[in-house]
Amino acid sequence: MAARENGGTLSEETPLDPRSGPLAGLRVVDMTIWMAGAVSGMLLADLGADVVKVEGRGGDPTRSHTAPTAGHPVGVPAGVPGGTSISYSTCNRNKRSIVLDLGSAADREVFDQLIAAADVFVSNMSPATIRKLAIDEANLHARNPSLVCAYGSGLGPKGPRANDLAQDMTGMAYAGMLFTLSPDPAEPFAPPGAMNDVITGTYLFGGILAALMRRAKTGRGETVTGSLLQTALWTQTLLVGSAANTAGASTSGRPRTDPRNALVNQYQAGDGNWIAIAAINARAWDAFVAGAEIGHLLEDPRFASYAGMLAHAGAMRVALDEHFATQSAGYWLARLREHGVWCGPVHHLQDVVDDEHIAANDYLTTLSDGLRTVSLPFTLSGYEQPVAAGPVLDGDRESILRDWGIRTG
Repeated sequence: MAARENGGTLSEETPLDPRSGPLAGLRVVDMTIWMAGAVSGMLLADLGADVVKVEGRGGDPTRSHTAPTAGHPVGVPAGVPGGTSISYSTCNRNKRSIVLDLGSAADREVFDQLIAAADVFVSNMSPATIRKLAIDEANLHARNPSLVCAYGSGLGPKGPRANDLAQDMTGMAYAGMLFTLSPDPAEPFAPPGAMNDVITGTYLFGGILAALMRRAKTGRGETVTGSLLQTALWTQTLLVGSAANTAGASTSGRPRTDPRNALVNQYQAGDGNWIAIAAINARAWDAFVAGAEIGHLLEDPRFASYAGMLAHAGAMRVALDEHFATQSAGYWLARLREHGVWCGPVHHLQDVVDDEHIAANDYLTTLSDGLRTVSLPFTLSGYEQPVAAGPVLDGDRESILRDWGIRTG
């Protein structure tokens, strides 16, 4: 592609440095704790931005956090450098750390200089803490009018619940998500793994990029907000649409044994492994019948048509449980794929971390401290993601002060 006059596209002859990220030269002050805000700064750092993590004397509490889902370390010392936990390193890779007490005049001056030199500020402190530390957008824009300010919160920056403290699970709870995820309509269910935190941080990262694009046109700083509640609503877009626009919408989860559609379900094969099938509409019916080899079931008048099968989904589930148990998972997946049916294996996470297909796509990476984790949520051609582990607390003070031209004393 030929280079455009505005320089927006490189010519084919322009070499790309695989180690120079698209955000190289961008300076970010990251004042986040726990997961959601930290993930947004991490993604900026993954793409080459210089992200300075400002921490209090005790450090981000995530440093000492052991996830309740964690087992024993594999191939990594129990105490990785600086006492960094798996949770911290996973969400703060490729950043640098400096400890500042904003109640100290000297440290506040350092912080103010960092803000004056920064392109982006990101925080997910509570509203009360943001006011106390004077790190709200009005104060920061007074120091640097072109600064992009990004704030992650629990339930949003406005409204009667704006000051409520919230966590991964409680944000999903407010959005109704614990019922849509639950297989029991009468009981809520919360998934493990801080999923809503991670997604919220990813969306906030996207908002930061949008704000930077607009700043490039206007020269003015923007303010980006995101919340756990907003994320949980967004990830339920189709279900929210059903609830808001139709009467009697069925938005709660269903157990595998009582599916709405027996062809959108999971089945255990004869070798003990599970398969997932998603023949979602009538167009997929003939392909499913052929691939699953269930022509004999169509002799039952209840299953003679797609509409009949839907009306008797529970009975079809029972029949398919028995049928799929007659052959291995590999057999059924091969047959279903051959006929163009959407299907796949149902893995445990232990299967995923050593899966050859995942490895072929570089979806996992190993950090400099030996921790294995997920790489970027997208792939950028010709770019090698950096893999520095979460920083040692205050371990980068001197290099940050030097590189950012901060005056002290």
